[in-house]
Amino acid sequence: MNAEIVSQSVNIIAVAPPSKSVSQRLILAAALKKGVTLVKNVGIADDISAMTGCLSSLGAKITCSGDDLTVEGVKTLPEKVVLDCKESGATYRFLISVVAALGVNATFTGSDKLLSRPLGNLVNELEKHGEKACGNTFSGRISSGEYVIDTSVTSQTASGLLFALPLICGVSSLDFTGKPVSEKYLDMTYSVLDLSGIRCEKSGYKTIIEGKQAYLLPDTVEVFGDWSATAFLLVIGVVCGYASVSGLSFTDGQGDKEIVDILRRMNADITVTSDKVETRKGQFKGVSVNCEDIPDLVMPLVAAAVFAEGISEFTGIERLKYKESDRVESLTGLLEACKAKYETDGKTLKVYGKTYQKGGAVFDGKNDHRVVMTATAIALGVGGKSIVLNAESVKKSYPDFFGALGIEV
Repeated sequence: MNAEIVSQSVNIIAVAPPSKSVSQRLILAAALKKGVTLVKNVGIADDISAMTGCLSSLGAKITCSGDDLTVEGVKTLPEKVVLDCKESGATYRFLISVVAALGVNATFTGSDKLLSRPLGNLVNELEKHGEKACGNTFSGRISSGEYVIDTSVTSQTASGLLFALPLICGVSSLDFTGKPVSEKYLDMTYSVLDLSGIRCEKSGYKTIIEGKQAYLLPDTVEVFGDWSATAFLLVIGVVCGYASVSGLSFTDGQGDKEIVDILRRMNADITVTSDKVETRKGQFKGVSVNCEDIPDLVMPLVAAAVFAEGISEFTGIERLKYKESDRVESLTGLLEACKAKYETDGKTLKVYGKTYQKGGAVFDGKNDHRVVMTATAIALGVGGKSIVLNAESVKKSYPDFFGALGIEV
């Protein structure tokens, strides 16, 4: 599906969609708990469906009522199962370790792009501790011990082990090799484990985890708004109108709330209250940002940089090539489409503000939800009529993205 975007002033009044990352972690913790949990405000994004589908295949009973899920934890595990992770990297990387701890013979399927995304040294570490891997099929059961995980490309493999190791006998240690990328997402995992009563002793980049623990997530938990998706709405407000986004939390551990501070550094017109953020069109300037811990903010910030005064520089972006698309390549494609000046070496992207060519363009969404949202933000600001290809991919994280903008597709 392609979206036709006419450059225009916008007036966005929206409730932030539920945090996909928090939802996936809470649903997994609920499935590992003995008992029933009501997970409120989950939403219907494709990545959530991937997680719930896989957990249902493992034996959890999950029912949906509106945006809420009722999750009855796994009672009886299958001996053998096929887990279709679709395009969800978190589902894939979390559950590889979880099935290894549970002793389930599992074959993982999903999109070609998903299955080609790196696992670092995760498989080798699992095999050292008793798991058997043959392609995308895993069997056996891991034992406790010392785990050393490479977090230089993704922190999701570490999160998977953090969920898995409390399930096995004995005490384990988990060491990260150097500073993890996307460290804020690891913090989110630790927060959900803490909420679940899981005991971890964390010291620097080493965590000691007791075995045979019970997941004790409260009977009712609620997911707050997603800052990663909200960032696009706030940037669109800054570029071409007004945006008011409610349903947000400043205390739930999402690192992408940093969008507020970054927009302030850009001198954007932004107002913040307890659970709502407003932005308005105005003059704003370029910014320099180290994006290592906030990779999902690179996309909306690049869209803002196209219309900023001066130069913006984004460092720590090299792992973007391992996402749903090679996002460095995807971003440069968007910049070339509107003829904005940029420089990149794959690790740093420098965008020269207000060098774009006015008038419509064709933007390739690369079947990547965040690329489509970035393209839409740029298309709304460049003037004329633009086409955004593969617009349907927003269903992965924010199905109502275009509805929030008042755009029919």
